[in-house]
Amino acid sequence: MDGWMGTILRIDLTDGTVRKESLSEDFAKKYQFENMKSEYYTIRGWDVKTGVPTRETLEKYGMASVAADLEKRGVVPQTADAGKETINSQAANA
Repeated sequence: MDGWMGTILRIDLTDGTVRKESLSEDFAKKYQFENMKSEYYTIRGWDVKTGVPTRETLEKYGMASVAADLEKRGVVPQTADAGKETINSQAANA
């Protein structure tokens, strides 16, 4: 994938032609930032969409009562995404 950062393939569905186009530098930086932020949140055990620690993370640090309170308020999702646990366990074993 080296050399592809900031590049997209545009496919014309009417005739099947494929063009390689450069993205604006701002768009590429924002895309890279969002990916890094999502990875960081996942490793930390935070909800990727909100940046709030998941219930599992809060419980891990002895904050079950805080998790329950935040869950009642709708701040903490009731369940974490399944993929987060895999990434968390990989990061812990690294």
